[in-house]
Amino acid sequence: MEREKEASELLASIWKSDYKIANDSYRASKPAFTGTGIPSEEEIKEYLALDAQILGLAQPVAPSSVFDFTMQREINKELGIK
Repeated sequence: MEREKEASELLASIWKSDYKIANDSYRASKPAFTGTGIPSEEEIKEYLALDAQILGLAQPVAPSSVFDFTMQREINKELGIK
């Protein structure tokens, strides 16, 4: 909770906004970041489904046509991140 407060205060100062806006933005964007730098398959499908809806596409595009985490997986392997 303390980390969230510190991050929100920092964002508020950078954005020159009030704390509530910064905190709401922090909370909304936090799930997009992972410890490995790679979102889960479910998260990827959710992102693409939302994008398809926004763009008016009949079907979301295939994750493999948009995302390639090969490099991130290699980096994680070298760093010992699982």
